[in-house]
Amino acid sequence: MVLESHQLPSTADERDDVDLRTVGLIFRRRLKVFLIIALTIFVAGMAILPTLPDRYSATAEVLIDRRTIAVTDVESVLSGLPADSASVDTEVQSIRSPDLVRHVIQRLKLDRNPEFNAALNPPGMLQKIKSWFSTGQKKQLSVEDKVVSAVLENIDVERKGLTYVIDVTATSLTPETSAAIANALSEEYLLQQVLAKRKAANDAQSYLASRLSGLGADVEAKESAAQQLRARAGLPIADNLATYDQQMITDLSRQGIELESDLAEKRGRLAAAERARGNPDALPAVLESPTIRDLKTQRTMALSKSVDIESRYGPRHPETAKAKSQLQQIDNEISTEIARTVTSLSSDVGAAQSRLAAINAVLSARKGSAVSNARNAARVSQIDREALATRGVYEDFLKRSKETASTEGLAKPDATLMTQATVPVLPSGPNRVLLALMFAVGAVALGLVAVVIAELLDVKISSAADIERHLGLTKLASVPGVKEPAGEPALLVIEKPFSSYAEAFRTLGAHIARHRPTQPAGGGQVTVFTSALPNEGKTTVAASVALSIGRSGETVLLIDADLRRPHAAAALHVDAASIDCDRLLDGSMPLAKAVTRVPGTQVDVLAAGNKLDDVEGFRGEGFAQLLELVKQHYDFILIDTPPVLAVSDAIQISRLAESVVVVTRWRRTSRFAASAAVESLRDAGAPLAGVVLNAVNLKTQSLYAKDDALSFYSATRAYYAE
Repeated sequence: MVLESHQLPSTADERDDVDLRTVGLIFRRRLKVFLIIALTIFVAGMAILPTLPDRYSATAEVLIDRRTIAVTDVESVLSGLPADSASVDTEVQSIRSPDLVRHVIQRLKLDRNPEFNAALNPPGMLQKIKSWFSTGQKKQLSVEDKVVSAVLENIDVERKGLTYVIDVTATSLTPETSAAIANALSEEYLLQQVLAKRKAANDAQSYLASRLSGLGADVEAKESAAQQLRARAGLPIADNLATYDQQMITDLSRQGIELESDLAEKRGRLAAAERARGNPDALPAVLESPTIRDLKTQRTMALSKSVDIESRYGPRHPETAKAKSQLQQIDNEISTEIARTVTSLSSDVGAAQSRLAAINAVLSARKGSAVSNARNAARVSQIDREALATRGVYEDFLKRSKETASTEGLAKPDATLMTQATVPVLPSGPNRVLLALMFAVGAVALGLVAVVIAELLDVKISSAADIERHLGLTKLASVPGVKEPAGEPALLVIEKPFSSYAEAFRTLGAHIARHRPTQPAGGGQVTVFTSALPNEGKTTVAASVALSIGRSGETVLLIDADLRRPHAAAALHVDAASIDCDRLLDGSMPLAKAVTRVPGTQVDVLAAGNKLDDVEGFRGEGFAQLLELVKQHYDFILIDTPPVLAVSDAIQISRLAESVVVVTRWRRTSRFAASAAVESLRDAGAPLAGVVLNAVNLKTQSLYAKDDALSFYSATRAYYAE
């Protein structure tokens, strides 16, 4: 049966949960690193504090003046500061301007002061170090720029709350210098405001003078051009001309409309008369003349008479014919009169058309003349407006020129020096108490950073959680470290059976024994012990397990398969010479003569050698047949192999075993090396059983593992006889 490995990723994750106890354990196990870093930084800071020189600060107060005195309209030429918060903040920045600081440096000759001109001091170690790391651009700065930068670093300008008061603070090594700088900077700020206003007034005066000269010539040119155009076109005042033309056009348009209406009426009367030529009754009454009305009356009477005679005498009677003849004569006279009326109406229509055409011709001519007059008048009006506008600008500039001339003597700063800086008596810094606290906090912070870095850089395997997280295997046992006596520590299993060392191997032996084959025909169980690198204690662990299992009455064979560095026999204090496997296999050498018995135990030692000292020996059938042979005589066969990362023997032998135990040394084996070894065994298909954590420090294991039995050794040590 194969000894199975138990992978518990969820348990590993649970063990990796960071809680206060975990943080405390990390801090305790890195306490030495923390103390070294923190104390080093704190002591260095305390050593620097006495060397820091005293510094003095002096403050002058500048008040932004919101009041204005209206002697003249100066604001139209030079406006003062607006009374808003942004303007005050802007003035704060202007006081810190490098140009203003340059004036202060020249005034106080600060470029001759070694405090601000580092070139006057011999270069110290700190300056040399800074020069090594300084960029080329900083090296190209002039001495003046460096002095300006040094002064700016010692000047603090800030607004006092939401008021219009600005505090100008200067700091220096001497109290007199600090007060002088603060006052000089404030006074220079006020002086520069006055000079700026005077310069602005002079610039404005020059500009206005040049503009007045050009505007005067422009006014004269435009007025002359308007007069010349008006005379050339023969125009009166443009506004009256436009009104006259418009009135004439309006009157002619009204007359035209009236003539069109009259013409339409006459055409209607003519048309009605034309329709009544053959039907006198169709002639409207308004067109009938007195003659036509009389004839129509006569016709009515003649018609009545004709009808009466015809009804009395009949249609063929001479009186009837006479009556009809009279009626016909009256109709002819009516037709003649209607024709005369039509002729008269036609003449009236023609006359109306002539009058309308004449009016339209006059209207068209007047409109053309009006357009031409309007164009000329508009041009003249435009020139007049331009001349008037230019004259207005000229007069405005003339007024401003006179006002500007009077502002030069009235230029005043927009602020006042409310309080001058006094020479300080007590130093303002450095605050050594605060610096000491800062050094202490910084030391603690950097110490904690060092703890975190040390923890992150720790790649040593020290707990079951490390084994599960990085190797994906179960921890089989934790073996306490012992101070090696004159002999080998493996014998402690027999010499001190009630020690924690012996108990650890009883636990490991019981774990291996639980997976022993149950069928007698299956033979003994083969377990391989290996490690990633040399000196991790795999041989001692294998020998100790063999003695622990052997004490329980089981027969155990320990095979030393480490041909290059055999040590299993020495670990058990026996003398086992290398045997010839061929003789064992062909029966010429009994197994009892090939092995060496550890006195007082059921443990035999077999040193594989001779024919197997070839590097390819474990790849052949000889070693496999040897294992089949010894499995018939022993309950447990434990094989001590070379390290996995050193040679390939362990990988070859692991394929013949039922289980493989990987030994790691506590706080020495790197998780990278162990992981590489485990991956090599996995790739070879080795039946990995788990990992033994060897040589655990009983005093400090509680700082690295929360769930290891040896972490609680201080509470359980009464049960052991060490």
